[in-house]
Amino acid sequence: MNENAEKTLLVDGKVVLPHRSLAVVNHSPDGFNWGYGGSGPAQTTLAILLECTSEIEALSYYQDYKREVIASIPQEQSVLSITSKEVEQWLSSKREDKRREGKEIL
Repeated sequence: MNENAEKTLLVDGKVVLPHRSLAVVNHSPDGFNWGYGGSGPAQTTLAILLECTSEIEALSYYQDYKREVIASIPQEQSVLSITSKEVEQWLSSKREDKRREGKEIL
């Protein structure tokens, strides 16, 4: 049995399935995962950001979000619940960093 198949991702209490994120970048056809820096967490992170921001911004930031947030969530946790407010707070910080560096993403 694939351990990813047992993972449930919620954004603002709504179940998120991997289909939309897989159509953008196919990191993990087996589904979502977290707790490390691999392909399952990359798919999870892309799906979260696609729910909360534009595709361009999601693609620009999802690897950072994976490293800074998703990789530290306990892998044995079967349900991951994130709010768009939490994501927006993280994104706001990253947008400000980019503005300071002169690398703003449109």
